[in-house]
Amino acid sequence: MLLLIAYKVLLPKHFYLLRGNHETRAMNLRYGFYHEVLMKYDMGIMELFWELFDWLPLAAVIESKIFVVHGGLFKEDMITMESIQN
Repeated sequence: MLLLIAYKVLLPKHFYLLRGNHETRAMNLRYGFYHEVLMKYDMGIMELFWELFDWLPLAAVIESKIFVVHGGLFKEDMITMESIQN
């Protein structure tokens, strides 16, 4: 993850990071990422991952031409096209 963040910092106009359906607390718990982080690190690191995931955008428009979203859909009602536009 650190490498991806470094690329984003170094190449902000050429490197895109989006939030997918697995970058939620519920999916982290369900599919093992949470437990893997706790085995290797601690809860403080997990909370940093969650904060990072919360800051990732749900969608991007590249060069005013290409609308990009993750293929998976959130199960949460609060995710709407309006929230993506904002």
